[in-house]
Amino acid sequence: MDWAFYARLLDELASLEGLRLEGTGEPMCHPRFFDAVALAARREIAVTVSTGLAACGTRELERLASCGVSRLEVQLDGATRETYEALRAPRRFSRVLRNLVQLRRIKERLGAVRPTVVLALTTVRENLAELAALVRLARRLGVARVAVRNVPHDFSESRLPKAYAAARDWTGAQSVSTEDPDRVRRHVSRALEASRECGVELRLPGRGVAGRCRQPWDGLAVSWRGRAMPCGLIAVPERAPLGDAAVDGVFHVWNGLAFGEFRDALASPAPPDVCRGCALYKGRF
Repeated sequence: MDWAFYARLLDELASLEGLRLEGTGEPMCHPRFFDAVALAARREIAVTVSTGLAACGTRELERLASCGVSRLEVQLDGATRETYEALRAPRRFSRVLRNLVQLRRIKERLGAVRPTVVLALTTVRENLAELAALVRLARRLGVARVAVRNVPHDFSESRLPKAYAAARDWTGAQSVSTEDPDRVRRHVSRALEASRECGVELRLPGRGVAGRCRQPWDGLAVSWRGRAMPCGLIAVPERAPLGDAAVDGVFHVWNGLAFGEFRDALASPAPPDVCRGCALYKGRF
């Protein structure tokens, strides 16, 4: 994202309370990542960063412990090297674990409370059996929280861009929504038991209410080019374009016809096509 546009966004959103930096890439690779966090933190905006934590060295970890990030969600989709590296690229399982330990030690040395570190796992068939092991790994790493979520979307909308057909196929093959329910319950039960034994907080998916989504009323997702989306789970604006905040400004987009029509449809018995395959909308996220 262009720096001038980012700074303008924060200026336009003077009452912004929370900011989430994430995307299909690695936010920490942006050349002004730490400047972006510091600018938001100076305005008392709570900054959450979703990261693979593989692109960090000691210098970046030092800055991460002091730049103003409130919450750091480290995407760790497996408790073993084999599973993690089958699901994540680049394949740097050992490096991610070392960085987690080093970040904890840096925070201890600095007496820093933040960022709060969370291990985040998107559960699929391939890693379902490692839920309990991930909780135990979190304890060994000194991480107090594990957040498990289902695959955000099944990409089932009728107008899915062709570029995402492979994502739809992969999701259909890996989603635990079509897994044997007894197997799912067995591994979830083991994870809960591990959570109690280890004293690690465990957030599990599927506790929402189907058909109740507040995302387009509570927040705005903006791509690196400034294109607006109803929420971050859609990931790319091509799936539900709602305007260009870089050209027209945030408030024009937020109060515009496209956003209004999207909200009206989401509140109706016939939600937008893109929402019907969403795990959050289904209460399963």
